[in-house]
Amino acid sequence: MILLKILDHDLHRYRKGVDGEVLWIETPAKPSFLPAIVSLSTPKFGVARKMSNGSIRSGVFKHDQDRLDEVIPSLMLSAYRLSLEEKWNNIHSAPSTAFSFIQSKSGTEVQPHCVLIPSMWNQKKVEKYFGKSDIEYTSADSSIVYKKMCRVHRCGVEFPVFLSRPDFVGMYTQILGGRSSILLHNIRNGMAFVEL
Repeated sequence: MILLKILDHDLHRYRKGVDGEVLWIETPAKPSFLPAIVSLSTPKFGVARKMSNGSIRSGVFKHDQDRLDEVIPSLMLSAYRLSLEEKWNNIHSAPSTAFSFIQSKSGTEVQPHCVLIPSMWNQKKVEKYFGKSDIEYTSADSSIVYKKMCRVHRCGVEFPVFLSRPDFVGMYTQILGGRSSILLHNIRNGMAFVEL
């Protein structure tokens, strides 16, 4: 599951009947986390602009855990739209500038952690887009690596999205029984979008 590779993962278990149905989760936060993208009570996403008692509230939604990557395209599109609305400088026209942006914001040269690309891109398109000399194929698991450190993951996104390490981007909370909650708290510095 790609979501586990791009967001910090937290697992919760609630006893049914004792704790009731979980409708939202409150995550301790700093004011700098705002605005943030949060899940709603359906697999859709909204913008959180306020904190409640030092926390950001995100909705809990029901979705098949094995197919949770299906929410990634709308999650990334919501983050992209917020970046446009806020006029952040995390939208780029070339993969090399997005890569450098994440490196500079993370403060370490071993970032970005990964890049999401449209699932329909074949090997030829990937090599043309990123540059054949900057792409490596690992024999162990047939994965693609950009610039020796950045894992390339195919999913249903509309355009490439570079991501810093998972704890720097956001949190995916899994509640046993098929419920989930998602919070993107550092879109401005932890994500870079490359418009096609």
